[in-house]
Amino acid sequence: MKKTVYDEKTNAKLEALKKQYKDKSLSREERAEALKEIARVTYAADPRPAVSVRKQAVTNALLFFLDALVFGFIAVTDRAFRDSSAGNTLSIVLFSVMLIFIVFFVIRTGRYKNEPDDELSRENKRKASLNAFLTLLIVVAVVGLVWFEILEKTFTLDSRNWLGFFCCLVFAYSGLSNAIFLYIDGKGETEEEE
Repeated sequence: MKKTVYDEKTNAKLEALKKQYKDKSLSREERAEALKEIARVTYAADPRPAVSVRKQAVTNALLFFLDALVFGFIAVTDRAFRDSSAGNTLSIVLFSVMLIFIVFFVIRTGRYKNEPDDELSRENKRKASLNAFLTLLIVVAVVGLVWFEILEKTFTLDSRNWLGFFCCLVFAYSGLSNAIFLYIDGKGETEEEE
């Protein structure tokens, strides 16, 4: 990875902040503040175009939802095509397309600098994370209730599909967390305008 070169003044400030961050005699809050200041200084000195926190959340939500769909589809097709090679071929093709898309996405986002989170966005992300967990928990409980009690279907979680379902849940949680952050952040902006 290419190391970013800053001017002498910025380098001196970053070295002082890094020393402060590594100083074990300081409190945890002072060291955390030094780390935040390092992020602000490197962000200000970075010549790449900036991406706002909201745009980061939009792209992350779309990427995570796409990944959740692919892993969920792989897990479901594994059960549907258990004795067929068509399911394995389809899973491999979908997973390969997803990996190519992620590599392209990572290369593309490397051209931009990410705006560091401020206090409000950090608080909104904490709220969104909790709400995403509770929402996903409720959705899984309702789907399980409908699947097992109302439709009276059975389901066996075995070694062939547990990883797909686990990854689907993790990516769904991450995408939902970003989507809820966008909702909370947008609601805060409309309240400020009024």
